Parts: sequence; structure tokens; C-alpha cells
Amino acid sequence: MLIQLEATLPKSAVKLQDKYDIDSINLPKIYLLSQTVCLKTYLRDFQFKILNYITCTNILLKKMGKVDSDLCSFCNTDREYIEHLFYHCPFSLLFWRDFEGFWSINTNEVINLSVQDIIIGIFNEDCEFLNYCILVGKSTIFQC
Repeated sequence: MLIQLEATLPKSAVKLQDKYDIDSINLPKIYLLSQTVCLKTYLRDFQFKILNYITCTNILLKKMGKVDSDLCSFCNTDREYIEHLFYHCPFSLLFWRDFEGFWSINTNEVINLSVQDIIIGIFNEDCEFLNYCILVGKSTIFQC
């Protein structure tokens, strides 16, 4: 019984499954992806927080009374929810478009990253380094 309780997926898994139309087979892979592409514990923890919607965005910080506004730290036009901060914000979107160009120049591989690719990752065994770079990119955006 203890092993079974440890192996259950978090409650946020249902939210991810509904939001990104993920089947039950790939759902556990989402939580293991950062562990297969990254050795750095802080990046693994960071991805875990993103997947569980516990990243300290301005929405969460306002609920805790730490900031006055829940607007995005970069654009100040929309609430700073996870998808906005890491993808929909014009500044983040510019970062990812520049990254796509950088990736294309250096690998001769054209990529078009979606919000799902940024938040969850890419389910392809050939994309381990790309997934690592996306994780580092998200960490950089968050630190800014």
C-alpha cells in the first residue's frame, strides 16, 4: 500500500492532461522527462514546480501578499500565470523565436516550439539536448 501511494501522479496531472490533451500513457513520462535530460537538481525541481503549478508567479505571490499586482513582470499587460510567463508574454515569445533561430543555425534543424513544448517538453528520444536547453531557457526567463 505504501508503494502504491508513492507511485501515484500528483493532482495537477489531471490539469496537464486536460490542458494539453495528453494520454494516460505519456502522462508519467512528463514527470520523468527532466530527470532523463538533466543532472542538475535545481533544474529538476524547477520543472517539477512548473508541472505542479507551484512556481512563484505574481499570481501566487499576490495571494501570499508579497506583491501588489499579479500582472506579468515583463509586459505588465496580462496576469502572470505559468503559460503566460514562459510562452505567451511578448518578451518570452521573442526569446523563444530567437532560440529557434539559434537552434536552426547551429543544428541545421528547423523547430517551431509550442506552448506545450515549452511547459512540458518534447517526447522524442532524439530531443534530450533540446529539452535540456528548453529547461535552461525557462530557468533563465524565471531568473530575469
